[in-house]
Amino acid sequence: MQSLFAEYLDDHRSCFVIFDSPPILMTAEARSLLPVAGQVVVVVKAGESQKPLVLDALGAIGNNKPTSLILNQLRAVNEPRYGYYHPYGPAGTQPQG
Repeated sequence: MQSLFAEYLDDHRSCFVIFDSPPILMTAEARSLLPVAGQVVVVVKAGESQKPLVLDALGAIGNNKPTSLILNQLRAVNEPRYGYYHPYGPAGTQPQG
């Protein structure tokens, strides 16, 4: 499998191939993709993913590939807002003017 992906990527250098794999600590499938991955993105579920498991997953990936983390499903709290589709300032207030 690794040689197949490596050959494809050699022939299509301008392409990106994204593998959506199971969690790296749960299956061998995710680890088998590491040799052909140029970069790794780890998705971490806010409030549920335990820090030791995230660190174990990062350890399994190693330090020889660029690795990014995405914090997913983070609950927003009632804080001042700033955005294109919402009023500016704390929730429920309208700009004066």
